[in-house]
Amino acid sequence: LACTTLDCTERVPMGELRAGDLVATSAGLERLVLNQHVDDHELADLLRIQLSDGSAITVTPDHVIAVDGAFAPASTVAVGSTLSAGTTYPWTPLAVTKVSDIRGGVVNPVTPSGTILVADHAGGAPLLATTHPAWIAPLFLNAYTFPFIATRVVARLAPTSLEAYYTAAEGAIDRKSTRLNS
Repeated sequence: LACTTLDCTERVPMGELRAGDLVATSAGLERLVLNQHVDDHELADLLRIQLSDGSAITVTPDHVIAVDGAFAPASTVAVGSTLSAGTTYPWTPLAVTKVSDIRGGVVNPVTPSGTILVADHAGGAPLLATTHPAWIAPLFLNAYTFPFIATRVVARLAPTSLEAYYTAAEGAIDRKSTRLNS
């Protein structure tokens, strides 16, 4: 679930988010640039990370989250690590009590700041995550503004069109790469 208010009292399933929707991030409320993989029904290897207060987050192993006070791939999380929780800085560290391998669908809302506050269930503490995998997170997190200004403008002016274009392009790239790998 993604927080849609700064206090995280309102949350929506991440698969329901679309470009232009407001979500809570480390920078405040931001409009989504786009939501990746919404129409992709493939299952992926995931990590479900459970915390001492009952909160949890489910992410791909290479997805970057706030671990022990710094951004790192979820694959680095171990029992005893802490994740950053709460709605504002300074974040509250919550101890990891269990890390499980599971399979499931992937959805990835992308924000201008590259961060988002999320939780696996309505009662869980909001956890700080990035909206990027490890290979590109440093570029997006260290950029002064979203690296592709035109994309951010289009997301603001024509969010439905941008999302439709991205979804079509993502599908075409996936089909092309499947043929090349065969």
